Amino acid sequence: MSKHTPGPWDRRYFDDAKVIVVGPKKGQGTKRTLVATLTGPEREANGNLLVAAPDLLAALTTAIEVMKDHYVDEAIAAEFEVFTDAVAKAHGGEA
Repeated sequence: MSKHTPGPWDRRYFDDAKVIVVGPKKGQGTKRTLVATLTGPEREANGNLLVAAPDLLAALTTAIEVMKDHYVDEAIAAEFEVFTDAVAKAHGGEA
């Protein structure tokens, strides 16, 4: 399995119909990695979510590490499983 394009990601408005999400510049050049091209009425909202994805994954991974040995309540344990399933899904696994 290949790895995702590292963040930070950014969005660019290509024209009135498209939003593209791009990864960081490689080296000193100006070439950026295309992550997604979005069209349709939800393009801006979907672009916002995609741009936040690397940061959300990193934050959730950190939260799991901090919390993994500190939950005792069943309700918290169930939520903790939702967190770990989401991270597994982001890495290409089944949730």
